[in-house]
Amino acid sequence: MSITLIGKDGTNIATTTNGVPVFTGDANDSPEGVGGIRMFSENDPGDILGTSSLASPETSQDYRLRVGLDTVLLSDTFNATAQNTNIWQYNNATTTITWIGGAVQVGTTNGTTTAHGANLRTYANFPMKGTASLAAEFQVGIFTQALQANEVFIFGMGLPVAAQTRPTDGVYLKLTTAGIVGVMAYNGTETESGVLQLISTMTLGNIYRFAIIIGEREVEYWRDDVLIGRQNVPSGNGQPFIQGTLPAFFQKFCAGAVGASTSVCRVADVTISVMDVPLGRTLPQNLSTAGRGLYVAQNGHATQGTTATWPNSANPTTALPVNTALTANLPAGIGGQGLATVWNLAATDMVMLQYLNPAATVAITGRNLMITGVRITAASFSAAWTAPAAGAHLFQWGLAFGHTATTLATVTDSATAHGTRRKAIGLMGWASTTPPIGTYAQNEIAMRYETPLIVPPGTYLTVVCKMLNGAATATGGMYFTVDFDGYFE
Repeated sequence: MSITLIGKDGTNIATTTNGVPVFTGDANDSPEGVGGIRMFSENDPGDILGTSSLASPETSQDYRLRVGLDTVLLSDTFNATAQNTNIWQYNNATTTITWIGGAVQVGTTNGTTTAHGANLRTYANFPMKGTASLAAEFQVGIFTQALQANEVFIFGMGLPVAAQTRPTDGVYLKLTTAGIVGVMAYNGTETESGVLQLISTMTLGNIYRFAIIIGEREVEYWRDDVLIGRQNVPSGNGQPFIQGTLPAFFQKFCAGAVGASTSVCRVADVTISVMDVPLGRTLPQNLSTAGRGLYVAQNGHATQGTTATWPNSANPTTALPVNTALTANLPAGIGGQGLATVWNLAATDMVMLQYLNPAATVAITGRNLMITGVRITAASFSAAWTAPAAGAHLFQWGLAFGHTATTLATVTDSATAHGTRRKAIGLMGWASTTPPIGTYAQNEIAMRYETPLIVPPGTYLTVVCKMLNGAATATGGMYFTVDFDGYFE
């Protein structure tokens, strides 16, 4: 292949004296004089909108190509068969929401009038951060039968003001018999995109991935990684919604009278991310926003709410610890309070607290329990202690974790089971042979772990205590509290 180069005079073939022009000025001052390639990347080929979506990368003032990393703030899969009350608030009027395992079903019982509706929204709010977009992803499908007249299903970012009333501030997608519509609500004023796609494009019984990308001046709507619409923020508004942060939500309600409808909508999972700009958070901090701190139960756990054993209006009941299992009335959570009778057995580990990290099932997402710190305090609860043989009380505390049986006696692994993993966490004692009631131990234990202790699903976390200096016969006890730091991975 030969290429003819035209000289700078436009008439002759380029030669050594009539050469190709070379720009020698400042490219920043005169960019049009530079014969360079301008780079664009294709975000969407335009299959729906008819025009491809192109964007140019950005280079910093120090000539580095800027690269953004998303920060995931919530990623929740609805595989449980009960509401995760740590993350979601449920409101309804006649219309109901049920957890069917694999999805949340909205409209199991349907409403028939404008007074009826149901919504699920996160307790946490999620921020817009300047030029960083907020991405809301929902896996959504329509089941049983097509949406009927006056049935409305919406999902996105917003705070529903009532079970049947849509948010007055937020950005969301709206599904009706007319089609799929984008909505920006700014302090009570709604701006709609028009129909982005007909509702008939959603096959009954299929789950689709919708993404709403919320920027300061524009909102994009995606379906299965295909751009289906853009919506400009009205020129009089500073951003798509007036609040700086909003919860994620989905909602079904009646916009008018509805007949004997059995249409239901399902949501399989929800993911919320801040795009491009790192928030300066650690992984545990991000997981805490997503409801994965160790202080709350996870999807599918039998008891929702706090994981600590902490009675609201009662003191702990005295219990005698043993080596093989957790004694009734001692704390059975990730932290809590307990009252232990001082045992008449030296040199043997006793179970003071024990928590079983639930095993994974189709309805329980298996998560590693990551322990990053522990703190233990103790005080004498009775002056009726009898002195040990050595004349003072000395206790060794530790953690046992990762074992598949309640007993502390199993210290080695087998082909099918784990023994205990051990970490010493400190010594605690009383110099007095008969410490007065309420006398604090001479040492408070507080440990931080640079490398987290891992408690896999289906294994135990146990707080261990051993008397070091002989037997003691006691009618009183040792009051103690345990507090953990960490998260569910």
